Amino acid sequence: MWSRDRHASFSGDHIIPQVEDATRIGDYGNLVYACLRCSSFKQAVRVLDPTQEGMGRHLQVEPDGSVTGLTEDGQFLVELLQLNVSSVISERLRILRILKLRQRYAEDKDLEADFLAAFRYPEDLPDLRTLKPPEGNRLEANKFQCFHARREAGQLPEIY
Repeated sequence: MWSRDRHASFSGDHIIPQVEDATRIGDYGNLVYACLRCSSFKQAVRVLDPTQEGMGRHLQVEPDGSVTGLTEDGQFLVELLQLNVSSVISERLRILRILKLRQRYAEDKDLEADFLAAFRYPEDLPDLRTLKPPEGNRLEANKFQCFHARREAGQLPEIY
């Protein structure tokens, strides 16, 4: 989930941790955007790959804003990433309120602006194409599939 201070909240994170396979450091297929909070909790632990597996199979958001792990992997993520601390639940409930209000008041321009501010791809995401391992980028072709390349090519929807 995006955070209020978007530009200060996200970084590139390795799906397969660097300590597990240093050859994947410059592999754009191994990089995802992650909030700094989750990335800090995850550190060098390998978790589900969100580019390969939908999280809805593993996690469920409850009406009270808490998250339930539906599988062993989901339960592990809830614990590891501390998805049920009060500050995270509060932000999740704020986002869910925006979604409900948008459905109810689809013609409200101010509400649409709030919705887009919460769900549009941030303009200030770091460009992963500039991240280079010490030896340089070993997988040059991957940079054509990253967020910035896909956005420049018009391949991304307005919201995620």
